[in-house]
Amino acid sequence: MRYAIARMAAAQGRYDEAEKAYREVHVVEEEVLGHDHPDTLTTCHWVARMVLAQGRHDAAERLFRQVLATRENVLGVDHPNTLETLNGDEQRA
Repeated sequence: MRYAIARMAAAQGRYDEAEKAYREVHVVEEEVLGHDHPDTLTTCHWVARMVLAQGRHDAAERLFRQVLATRENVLGVDHPNTLETLNGDEQRA
């Protein structure tokens, strides 16, 4: 449910609200699925997108780099989700 709220807020340009909701989802996913789970990484990717959308470029870059490094280790460098983070592709997350 929180994920749907985050997506809706993001679609409406309410990036601060979306970031908060994605962060709440991320905390639960880390506890339940673990830090390296693909779903957890996708949510972290979306946190980074919301941070970027708010103009917080340095913070967004740090998050994107963390997601990219973990996706490369867990999924491989050629996996679509890894490339998504590398390229900033909005369609897959």
